[in-house]
Amino acid sequence: MDHNNLTDLKDLRTKAIKQANGRNVADLQLFDHTQAVADPYYGDEQDFEVMFSHLKRVADQWIKAWQ
Repeated sequence: MDHNNLTDLKDLRTKAIKQANGRNVADLQLFDHTQAVADPYYGDEQDFEVMFSHLKRVADQWIKAWQ
């Protein structure tokens, strides 16, 4: 959900496109278009709560967009 994850997925997509004879196999973007989701791994409980709130807000936006 951050730029490093997106870069890794783009590398995997490139390999998959080659295996699919040039056919695009996926469209990729950050979960939140405006910013990366912070990784709270080395943080405290509050950091996890902030991340959860961020994920919930963005997930709710995606659900509304898909309805």
